[in-house]
Amino acid sequence: MEAKITTKNLNKMRINLSKREKNLLILLFLVVIFWIFYRFVFTKQFMKITELKEERNNYYNELLKIENILVKDNAVEKEWEELNKDIVYIQNKYFDNINQPEIMYMLNGITDNNSLRFFGMYFNEPDYAMLDNIETKYIGISIPFEGSYGELRTFLSKLRSLSKRFLVNQLSISKADDGSLIGQISLNVYSYSEILDKGLDSIYKVEVQKVIKEDPFQPYYGYVVESEKENYDDFEVDITEDKESKIILENFEGEEIFFMGTSTDVTGRVSKFNNSKQGKYSLRTEYFISTQYKEERAYILLDDKDINLQYPPSSIGIWIYSYGYSPVSLGFRFQDQEGNKIDLELSKGINWIGWEFIETMPPQDIKLYPLKLDRVYIELGANRDNYGVILFDNIEIEYNHIENQKENQNKSYFFYLVQHGDTLETISEKVYGTKSKYKVIMNENGLNKDSVLEAGQILVIPK
Repeated sequence: MEAKITTKNLNKMRINLSKREKNLLILLFLVVIFWIFYRFVFTKQFMKITELKEERNNYYNELLKIENILVKDNAVEKEWEELNKDIVYIQNKYFDNINQPEIMYMLNGITDNNSLRFFGMYFNEPDYAMLDNIETKYIGISIPFEGSYGELRTFLSKLRSLSKRFLVNQLSISKADDGSLIGQISLNVYSYSEILDKGLDSIYKVEVQKVIKEDPFQPYYGYVVESEKENYDDFEVDITEDKESKIILENFEGEEIFFMGTSTDVTGRVSKFNNSKQGKYSLRTEYFISTQYKEERAYILLDDKDINLQYPPSSIGIWIYSYGYSPVSLGFRFQDQEGNKIDLELSKGINWIGWEFIETMPPQDIKLYPLKLDRVYIELGANRDNYGVILFDNIEIEYNHIENQKENQNKSYFFYLVQHGDTLETISEKVYGTKSKYKVIMNENGLNKDSVLEAGQILVIPK
């Protein structure tokens, strides 16, 4: 039997909703729709917008970095241009290489056209020096001169106007009896080739290096030097097979030596010390120097030693033991016969430890001699304080021509005044007892066999 649902039954199952309930139902429906839209539409869009903002910020930061890099690149490019200008300036003002003929040619151009009188040019061996923490090659030149103050000023002006840079390292001046100036100009000429070859990166590298070379004549272990000692000008000379021989002026082994400062701000003392380079003792020097508006010095007094140089040696030096870096300068002080003081700087600052032989070329102007070495000085610049201990040993000089002098010691000459009627043969017979030695007289005086001798002429006659 089938069940039959009639319209009447359906009407009985219908739910009657009030108006308020209908509104609530519609509101619920809207809330569900909004939640679905918010959950699956608004949230994703918001997240996407956030990501885009972050990406925009990242791109903006990258843009700032690129702009900063471009600014730095511009600064680097500008600095590079400045460095190139500096290189061009150096190339124009300094020498590519130490070229002695070129240097002589430039100096001759101003010495030949100057009323200041010059007595030659003396070139040292090329060496190395530190300039702003850069090791560069240089050569020293010494030029003895005589003239007036105005002539010297004119020469220095011309020297400054040269296309290449000549640095005046030292200028020694004294006054002659006639009122003129006599002295010596010491010049340094620097080469830039090795600086540029090292590259720009090495320019800013700070490195302490030795500026004074160790003694090149130090024998190797086991080597025995056989020498013969002779007296030369009241100094002990060690004659070896070398053409150059060193003379010891002072070995600090004798009587007491004194210390003196240029003011009350310089104190110290000296004493014998058993750490020596040669001999038994060295001179231990303690110093404390305080300066204000000018430099001050500590002196080691050698006045009583009577160390006199009769003519210019090729070099003078002293053995120095240092315990570390010091800004003090070291040097010798000389005194001429008129009492004028001449300073000779040995080292501008100390940057070694242990024994070093420091030497330099003394004034080469023969008119300044004889000179007396009366003091060794330790100098400190203005507005500084420094103290320390330095050991000094043998003061030595060197003459390049001692061997030549030894060879010529057996030679002697006298002068002959030519009489009326004299000939080379008659003079030879008078002097040597035979006419056959006329060629000796002829060669010594630059004559020939047919030369006519004049009465009153002076001839050099070898004994």
